[in-house]
Amino acid sequence: AEKKFQCLLYRAQFDTRVEELEAEVKDLKEACTCVRSSDRLRKLLVFALRLGNTLNTDGSGESASAITLDSLLKMHEAKAFDKQTSVLHYLVSIIDKNDSDVLKVKEDLEPAKKAERIVVESLKKTLSDLSDGLDTVNEMGMEEAQRQAKGKDDKNMVADVNSVLAQTNIGQFAISADVRLKVLGAELNEAVEACSSL
Repeated sequence: AEKKFQCLLYRAQFDTRVEELEAEVKDLKEACTCVRSSDRLRKLLVFALRLGNTLNTDGSGESASAITLDSLLKMHEAKAFDKQTSVLHYLVSIIDKNDSDVLKVKEDLEPAKKAERIVVESLKKTLSDLSDGLDTVNEMGMEEAQRQAKGKDDKNMVADVNSVLAQTNIGQFAISADVRLKVLGAELNEAVEACSSL
């Protein structure tokens, strides 16, 4: 009875949980795409790199070819002699003079706003929990199929698990849920790969 209750609860919550997970994976993929494809962001980073090179090399010619996230975050901390103007303020004023369109970078990154609170490990955990719950549903489907087969000719019991599961309602749900989770798992892997490469 406990196992059957767990299966019913799992089935009742499955669509909602999967749809939430699918939406978060989609938001994550869109965020990576918008960050990667934003010309304004690319230009902003070039301006920041040039400014950083100018400040750090003092014209010595030894310039960096990339900028780190740490250095970007520190731009608002470093202050000018007036103790009010930060490097970030100065960068914005340079961009405003040279290419003010770059200051509209926020428009390009709007899809990333949805993904800022998404934690990849949490998505993986949710998918893992759904997969673990499906194991219980599969067991229940197999037991139900075997109970229905008792009294019938055992030769009709097919060795293929999906064929056996397809003989019961819970088994049919388990088959479709398994397919849906595999697709979702592949999409989550793509999103995680996109984040890592970004």
